[in-house]
Amino acid sequence: MKITIETIPHLEQRYNTCGDWVFDSDGNLTIRVSDTGNWRYGACLALHELVEALLCKSSGVTTEQVDVFDINWKPFGSFEEPGEDPRAPYFAEHNQAVLIEQQVFDFMSDGAEPEDWTLYESTLAELQTLWVKANMK
Repeated sequence: MKITIETIPHLEQRYNTCGDWVFDSDGNLTIRVSDTGNWRYGACLALHELVEALLCKSSGVTTEQVDVFDINWKPFGSFEEPGEDPRAPYFAEHNQAVLIEQQVFDFMSDGAEPEDWTLYESTLAELQTLWVKANMK
């Protein structure tokens, strides 16, 4: 399996997500994360997507199942993204990936106070707001 990870402008994502993964017909994995302007944020996003994709593959959850759910998902309640919704076919895999993402986020604090997870999440939310504004035209 070949794994490719690339950073792209957020508006070039397939839909309004900061991280996206796709297995092709040969079993190769491509991960695209939105450019946040912060390499640590990008690394954490990429790690999340890698873990989620590999866990999904291991569990038999396909790219197509994830795409259909994500693209058709509408925010409701306290759920801020599709993977947080217990109805998601990759709910467990997403949440396991978040745990690893948060750990690595904390490990990359260089011995100082860990970077603020809330700031990280708000940076990602700003990108998603940008997407909405760009697609309202």
